[in-house]
Amino acid sequence: RNLLPIPRKSSILYTLRGKLNKMSIKNYIITKKANLARRVHTIAYKKNLEKTINFDLEESSDLTISVLCSNTTVEMAIGALKSLYRFLDISYPLNLHDDGSLTAVNKKEIQDAFRGVNIISREKSDKELEQFFDRHNLRDIKEFRKKNNVNLKLTDFTFFCKSSYCLQIDSDILFFKKPYFLEQEFLRDLIASRAQSSFYNIDRGPANCYYENDMERITGKSMPYQFNGGVVLFPVNLDLIKYADHILSLALKKHKVWTEEQTIFSMYLNSTGICSGLENNFDVSFRLLEKSLNYNYNLLSTQHYCAWARNLFYYDFNKKIYPFLKKEDTFQQYFYQKIKGKPKAK
Repeated sequence: RNLLPIPRKSSILYTLRGKLNKMSIKNYIITKKANLARRVHTIAYKKNLEKTINFDLEESSDLTISVLCSNTTVEMAIGALKSLYRFLDISYPLNLHDDGSLTAVNKKEIQDAFRGVNIISREKSDKELEQFFDRHNLRDIKEFRKKNNVNLKLTDFTFFCKSSYCLQIDSDILFFKKPYFLEQEFLRDLIASRAQSSFYNIDRGPANCYYENDMERITGKSMPYQFNGGVVLFPVNLDLIKYADHILSLALKKHKVWTEEQTIFSMYLNSTGICSGLENNFDVSFRLLEKSLNYNYNLLSTQHYCAWARNLFYYDFNKKIYPFLKKEDTFQQYFYQKIKGKPKAK
């Protein structure tokens, strides 16, 4: 036994044996197949995205669409936004917030896909927000914004939005139907009502960072049901930033640490107006129960893909959205040109 060679830690045999000790051979094969499928869907997605139509954005005082984007999510964000813009009667202004990692190539891709997009650099946002924080003595939100890039959503979207309402969406969202709340008549009635109403997609479970009792004591109201910030339509008001600073100053006890910006956001929307969940067909996660690529898309309006379901994001875009966004050779492009009265995409 002592004469048998001992495999070096760097050898393939040693690595494979270590992995198989931690999982069964069956699970190992399943994992490898899933990873391979993801690569295939990703490669196809990137090729398809290059062949989709582009959009000329329009001006509007009613609504701005806002997305936080990084170098690693920029291609998903473009696909997500194109899945939405194909339905819009008005190509609403787009604020794309750079988390500081976007390259010149990334920005060119975004500008080509959405002509007229407002890309807000991290340098610009840091400078202007810090001046605002200092001017209003908002110390807690200033420090909070520095902790994590996702916290920019709580401050930057509202600060740079110049319209009555903002539609906040994450980069891992796909739209399969036209959202009813973006119908012109619905949106304008909402603005005219001055009711401060907001809408959000419902999570699969409670995602609040703070304890329910503390939040209800502060707001004086029951909290929104399983609030998720993947898709939120909300009225724009800089008071949100000041409210966030106040909540942070209370140093509430937390039982989760990764959803604090979302929790504060829901508290503000709930305390200042009516914060309503969207219907169940605005799905916040991938098909947990079905565990299948096949799905009845007639029931699905919007889907939010979590990090563990990115392969399904690419698959769904390729199969269910790309055919309606292909340049030149689909009825979608024909009617896009006819209704919009715009030149063909180059």
